[in-house]
Amino acid sequence: MRGQAPLIAMRRQGMRPVLARFELDPMRWRDWANWQDWTDVPLIEIEPADSIRRLDLRCIVGMPVLVCGTSRERLLAMVEALKAAGAGRVIAMQDGAADPLRIDTAEVQ
Repeated sequence: MRGQAPLIAMRRQGMRPVLARFELDPMRWRDWANWQDWTDVPLIEIEPADSIRRLDLRCIVGMPVLVCGTSRERLLAMVEALKAAGAGRVIAMQDGAADPLRIDTAEVQ
């Protein structure tokens, strides 16, 4: 997992971004954190070797989260992990599939 340190620092200071974004596929743009338009939305990369079940997701308690990825299985596992960690809402979108998976936990609560 990469990119969670700024979010953890914000949460420790009592701040909460509008949402956090999780990417399950490697990001092509390594300098995304310096982009002016994205500095208010933390982006956390879940690397291919990461075990989703073992991630420390305490930094998203109560927050809405957007998750994107190409693997249906990893996307479903990440949604469950985020819900278990206490995310306020999880919106997930599968990229690049003929019949893409779309999940919004607000629709089932």
